[in-house]
Amino acid sequence: MWKKSSWASIAACLIPIACSAAEGGTPLSRYELLVASASYATGPVQNGVYRFDPVTGQYLGQFGRGAKIYDPRGIRLSPDGKHVMVNNGDDRILEFDSRTGDFSGQLPLVKGLNPGGSKFGKDGRYYVGSRSAKSIVVFDVAHSSEPKTFVPGKYVKFPRGLAVSAIGDIYLASGINPQTGEGENTILRFRQDGTLVTTFNVVDAGLSPTDTEIGPNGDLFSGSEIPFNSPHATTTVREYDGRTGTLKRVFDAGVGADGQRVTQNPRGITFGPDGDLYSSGLNNVVRYSLATGKFDGVVISSPGINAQSLIFIPKMQSAREPTGSEAKN
Repeated sequence: MWKKSSWASIAACLIPIACSAAEGGTPLSRYELLVASASYATGPVQNGVYRFDPVTGQYLGQFGRGAKIYDPRGIRLSPDGKHVMVNNGDDRILEFDSRTGDFSGQLPLVKGLNPGGSKFGKDGRYYVGSRSAKSIVVFDVAHSSEPKTFVPGKYVKFPRGLAVSAIGDIYLASGINPQTGEGENTILRFRQDGTLVTTFNVVDAGLSPTDTEIGPNGDLFSGSEIPFNSPHATTTVREYDGRTGTLKRVFDAGVGADGQRVTQNPRGITFGPDGDLYSSGLNNVVRYSLATGKFDGVVISSPGINAQSLIFIPKMQSAREPTGSEAKN
């Protein structure tokens, strides 16, 4: 279990990997890429969390021992880098040791949570989108208080990804439900007390948001699939001014030699230790250069993986080359 005092020193850096990127980048060879695959995936790698080499794209095996991972929709590395949180399809939030992959516990169960996207807040708490309640539920990872509703379900009909600003504000992506047509394609911003920031407005006809993230440059990024869940959707990542919501750039992998979109059903985005932008989807993980805005290639090809979320973690102990005293034993 985590000690409450351990969070006092990490508020300045919510995402350790992104902070590394902001400081000039770290070699990808020191990291692994974890990808969460949905239960409806059709490929050989499906319904779990899986490890990949971000340099070669090689499949390294399954992540997580000691607890059943089922239909994960969100994964996050804790700000201290010691735990991987998995938003399980059975309403549980599971904790695993990031160095070994061993199960280390779970957060208090909220029945009917149906967890989607999530982020750690500046206060060290874990903010999780509830797809069934259309709300944001906040968890105290130190287990000193019960889960609470941070944003009630009155704002968004079809909640998608979350992001956290440098000052601790929470962004919530709002989509249109493909079954009912309810909702609005936009992104909302809430202060740390849960009040809506009315001066932040995303008005973008090309947006149908999926996951969201704050970049090393402080801007807000959102994956987009419009129309949502359509085989003919236009799939991009879009960059907005984090203060105003004004659209700044569009990242687009375009069409491949087969005439199909390179990215399909994009569900997760993150920033790597190299400072670049990564997006996961139906068949692959792709990279964009943050500096130029250009598509930089397919990093991982895994047909039918239906990736929902992705994060970088330092290489697990089993994958590291022995050095120093380790090599002598």
